[in-house]
Amino acid sequence: EKDGSTTTVDGSFFNSNINFRIGKEWQRSLSERWSWYYGLDAISAAGYRNVKSKQNDNEKTTNSVQGGLGGGPVVGLQFMFNKRIGIYTEGSIYFGAAYTHLKNTFGDTGQEDEKETNFRTGLDFNLPSNIYLFIRF
Repeated sequence: EKDGSTTTVDGSFFNSNINFRIGKEWQRSLSERWSWYYGLDAISAAGYRNVKSKQNDNEKTTNSVQGGLGGGPVVGLQFMFNKRIGIYTEGSIYFGAAYTHLKNTFGDTGQEDEKETNFRTGLDFNLPSNIYLFIRF
């Protein structure tokens, strides 16, 4: 910098999320090892994030809280290697509603806090792009 001073940046980050899904499925046999299934899922999500940063003597803290609910139909394909071990893939279409509340505080700078709340709804199309291994106990 021109005046010979240095800039120091310091900070911390905390993030916590929980997601929950529960559903009901009905299976239909295609052969001895192959089956397909369909069903309905209900989903929920919640999260909290706290980011603190300090540049020279200017402090900024950002807190955000997120949450959402939704659900919809699922369909999947399953292959059994034996009675206990198999693989499956599934797709879904979820309708969801979510909110985010964001607050920025600026320490002793005299700058006024910033607050923002957003709400959104929408459809989420999930193609069967993953293959899962499962073991029945």
